[in-house]
Amino acid sequence: MTRIFLNNMYRLLVAGALALAIVACSGDADPTNTPTSPPPTNTPVAASEPLSVVASIYPMQYFAERIGGDRVEVATIVRPGVEAHSFELTASDLITIAEADVIAMNGLSLLPWLERALESLGDDISGIVVEAAYPEAALPFVESGHGHEDEHGHMEEDEHGHEDEHDHDEDEHGHDEDEHGHEDEHDHDEDEHGHEDEHDHDEDEHGHEDEHEHEDEHGHEDEDEHGHEDEHGHGHDEDDHGHGEFDPHFWLDPLLAITQAERIAEALIEADPEGADVYRANLATLSSELRALHAEFEAGLSSCVHREFVTSHAAYGYLAAAYGLEQVPIAGLSPEAEPSPQRLAAIADRIKDLGITAVLLEPVLSGENERTLADETGAGIYQIHAIESVTQAELDEHKDYLGLMRDNLKSLRAAMECS
Repeated sequence: MTRIFLNNMYRLLVAGALALAIVACSGDADPTNTPTSPPPTNTPVAASEPLSVVASIYPMQYFAERIGGDRVEVATIVRPGVEAHSFELTASDLITIAEADVIAMNGLSLLPWLERALESLGDDISGIVVEAAYPEAALPFVESGHGHEDEHGHMEEDEHGHEDEHDHDEDEHGHDEDEHGHEDEHDHDEDEHGHEDEHDHDEDEHGHEDEHEHEDEHGHEDEDEHGHEDEHGHGHDEDDHGHGEFDPHFWLDPLLAITQAERIAEALIEADPEGADVYRANLATLSSELRALHAEFEAGLSSCVHREFVTSHAAYGYLAAAYGLEQVPIAGLSPEAEPSPQRLAAIADRIKDLGITAVLLEPVLSGENERTLADETGAGIYQIHAIESVTQAELDEHKDYLGLMRDNLKSLRAAMECS
């Protein structure tokens, strides 16, 4: 009933807002004049008119702006200083989405509220929707705090050993000189953007009803712990702020970020074929810079005292897999998920056992748990940027995605004592 109510509310908000806009624009004009009909869906815009692009989060904004250049105008839904998982759409946001030529979103249920809004808008959307992340290349996840270790070696509260089936060594996660730099299970194919690897997930294995509606097979946030009673052990908050069954944070692996940029470029070309040469040239420049960033990470993280890093939430699985590291997340994929006291105690023990000297904190978060762990263990605190939610201060200091990623490298090197 809640989902149906929300869908109806979205449609009413959009219909009402569009009606008001029409009245406001008509003024005292002759009421017999018939308004001009909107252009057909997915009609390419004229070359002199910039594409209107809506980006869901900052990384999608950055990729769209770099590829589109002067041919695009990009509006970002989750603005600086706002935590993406708790964002609430306004009627104005819905109109902007409905009228955009291209909607560039991450996908993989990073923002369930956006996916529901798109579903509710339906035929009111006039542009092209592109999901830059995709299941074929995705890592599955197990939410933290349930007393078990997931298949990628992420620490859970009852486990301190990490000799798992995905032990990350150089052979498994090495990178060669192919177009996207991978020679491992994350091998990126430019034409198809798919991965034929051990993480290839088909519909039968993971029980997808469709690409937007992932049933959570892990039963997170059960009734006893959180007081929710829906059919999956989730309440409304989990529905709004949780993720699907895949880790959606592709952009934190520079090589996967290339595939996201490619998918966005394809959508821009579809919407504006006359700009194809510009988009392809800008994509080539951006891809070259991302490969250089990957090389910096590979070299900078090759010789470290530790291969583990403690961070605010489990956003760094792709980064860890790409460079043979292990993230020790305080919270799960949603930073709003509060860890249990048992989990915090287990992480504190792990920090002491490994001799880890720093905890990594995302500036957009409160940092209460990170400071508690630092006080208990004597660890320092460094900044790290998940980049899905950024503050204006982060952008002012580090300029853009590349600057934020290089600051991540600096913090990781300090936290893991790399030489």
